[in-house]
Amino acid sequence: MTLPGFGQNIARIDIELDDILDLNITAPTAGDILIYDGDSWDNRFVTGDITISAAGVVAVVPGTPRQIYQTNAAGLAAEWTSLMDGITIGSTIPAPGTFNTLTKTGTTGLTWTNVSDEDYELLFLSGVTGGPRMEWDDSEQAFSFNFGLRLTTGALGLGEGTPLAGTVVYLARDNAGDLTFNALAGKTVNVAIAGTDEYVFSAATLDMNSNDIREIGNAGSQLLADAWTMVSANAQLLSITTTGGAADAELKLILPASSVGATRIHFIQGSGDGSANNMEYRLFYTGNTGIFGLFSQDIDGASANGNIFQITDGTNDVLFAGGISTDGVAAPIAGMNIGAHALFNTSVDSALVADQVGFGRYDIGVGNTVIALSQETAVVAASTESDFSHAMQVRINGVSYFIMLASSLS
Repeated sequence: MTLPGFGQNIARIDIELDDILDLNITAPTAGDILIYDGDSWDNRFVTGDITISAAGVVAVVPGTPRQIYQTNAAGLAAEWTSLMDGITIGSTIPAPGTFNTLTKTGTTGLTWTNVSDEDYELLFLSGVTGGPRMEWDDSEQAFSFNFGLRLTTGALGLGEGTPLAGTVVYLARDNAGDLTFNALAGKTVNVAIAGTDEYVFSAATLDMNSNDIREIGNAGSQLLADAWTMVSANAQLLSITTTGGAADAELKLILPASSVGATRIHFIQGSGDGSANNMEYRLFYTGNTGIFGLFSQDIDGASANGNIFQITDGTNDVLFAGGISTDGVAAPIAGMNIGAHALFNTSVDSALVADQVGFGRYDIGVGNTVIALSQETAVVAASTESDFSHAMQVRINGVSYFIMLASSLS
């Protein structure tokens, strides 16, 4: 080498780096690197989650999060963060768009390895075998995980696809927008709130766990724990049908033994208070009185209520609180209006009963069935028809008469 003005060859020139103006080196330490900031080269110690030794070895600080990131040719990114100690990535990084496996090398290292099929697997380790794992199954076109996933923002969207086999627990969208939850045979699909199963679906039942169902079809229609209500401006129908030729259709209103409560079926118009156009009838059974009957909210045209008829436990006797008509004409206020004639099929002897009269049928002998009369006033009869000193007084059409009585005929 010949320098101008010196006239001789120079074999060697030694220059100290700190004499170069555009090179600033201050207190160098092992692992420093030179970084050009646009004006000069400066030595800098590497800080953060990596260190560089004097031998040039880059190491990730143990116990800090790292990202493993790959983007394929189509721009699809797969990014995962995990706490792993001593991660070492091999020098051969696969090209984007290829299927590869991140596998364990040695005790703590990880390396990329090309594979021939279309299975793509990520294996995350923290110094031991069996860490978190995600694996692509090409036959099912799905990823499988051995760890949980959590969305920190946004929503989970499902693209259109084909549901998996019924032997797999899955959530899927198919049939142009259907959402399918699938559980294994004999298992349930559970909807939980605050860690408690509130709605449990099985193959045979829906368990509501005592929860209400509200606004069924119309506002106000609901199934509550203690009340079922249907509300609509349209006609309402409650139907119980059996298709079995020998099966029964039953409606049961049940009280516990020794109950003092009541079972009732209400027939209500308007408010049901008994005023005009607001009537109520009630078919009832009361446990404390042992009475079955029919109740009316208005029995006198002035909103006074009361029973129409009733039957007491242990009897088959019917007590009518008002008149009875059998001819289709309005019933009397009290008593009975018989349209044709009354038939008495059982022989009952007459007897004197205080404050009561009655009539019925009595069999005196074979072929001799007569009317039996009962009244409070005693009757005295003559011995023969020639003695008219004995008579029974009766009232016919508002006029009093005496019927001559004899105990025998001559």
